[in-house]
Amino acid sequence: MTAAFRHLTAGLALMASPIGAFAQPSGNINVHAWRTDNRFRNALDSAVHRATVDLLARSRAVGLAIGVMSADGTVRSYGYGSTMLARATLPTARTRYAIGSITKTFTATLLAQAVAEGRLRLDDDVRRYLTGEYPNLEFAGQPIRLSHLITHLSGLPRNFPDSAVPTSGADRDRFYRELHRVVLDTIPGARFSYSNAAAQLLGFILERTYGQPLEALVAARIARPLAMSDTKITLRPAERAQMGRGYDSAGAPIDASRFESLQAAGALTSTVTDMLAYLRWHAAESDSAVRITHQPTLVMGSYSEGLNWQMIAGNGRRTIWQDGGLPGYTSLAAFSPELRVGVVILSSGRDYTPGLSVLASRILGALDSRAVPLP
Repeated sequence: MTAAFRHLTAGLALMASPIGAFAQPSGNINVHAWRTDNRFRNALDSAVHRATVDLLARSRAVGLAIGVMSADGTVRSYGYGSTMLARATLPTARTRYAIGSITKTFTATLLAQAVAEGRLRLDDDVRRYLTGEYPNLEFAGQPIRLSHLITHLSGLPRNFPDSAVPTSGADRDRFYRELHRVVLDTIPGARFSYSNAAAQLLGFILERTYGQPLEALVAARIARPLAMSDTKITLRPAERAQMGRGYDSAGAPIDASRFESLQAAGALTSTVTDMLAYLRWHAAESDSAVRITHQPTLVMGSYSEGLNWQMIAGNGRRTIWQDGGLPGYTSLAAFSPELRVGVVILSSGRDYTPGLSVLASRILGALDSRAVPLP
């Protein structure tokens, strides 16, 4: 039994209380923070509540939507807080949140599908898919390869100075001008360095490969086959109204449409319902493209990295996860293929909400004590 699980089970005798009846610590900026639809029907409900309340007491979260996947296929969802500061509306499994860098796992899955279909190879030189000459995209004769773009091993900057890259041709021209100015200082693949620019470039390459916009690729190749109707980049007004509201550090509302420019690096919005379907698909590992995304590309002891999935192993089991963070929104998705359990946490708050990895580890431990906790 892990230390995290021992800590968690110590609180399972928590008495059920009426919804919204919890006292808050003074100074909490969200008067709705501890409202919940958790019904305390079993030990898992109590474990989720104990862990979530611990996070709420230490963060500036406004609302959290949590989904869990049990080994028998059962899914449960929990709402905490509110969809916005000004209104006491609990988040639900259909409340939409910006998922930030979890988007990169969708981009990685599209790449893996192209590899499985023989359209691309992971070790292809990226310049094979670019128009014009890019002698700068190699170091000591070693080029940036496609796999490097989604594993943060490319050597490209975190963001280009002009990091807003909408879908217009003029803006893409600016992106490629920035790409021409990149100067590598080490062999691609040798050093981890986080890069949104690299993921955006991979998105453009995938669009060129398939002849479709990225959002259409996500819809046709992932979202629709998995019945994920709420996973999108561009939202209609009615869909925008389903968003949990994020805020900056001063408490001003954030318009989530500003994140659309991130495209393959972090533009998707989704819901707990959709993300649980996505995790179930990945946890099954029955799809060849899914298995490709889980193959280690970088190994450091028990930690490894797949195609933008992070992985931690122990006792023959893995926990595979990815998190996302954008101003006002923080998210995390984690699952164990061997145990077939998983958790997704989507949150809004003032700027970022810390502690989701601790919350996820505690919930995974409640689902199965053998689950490997996140580092």
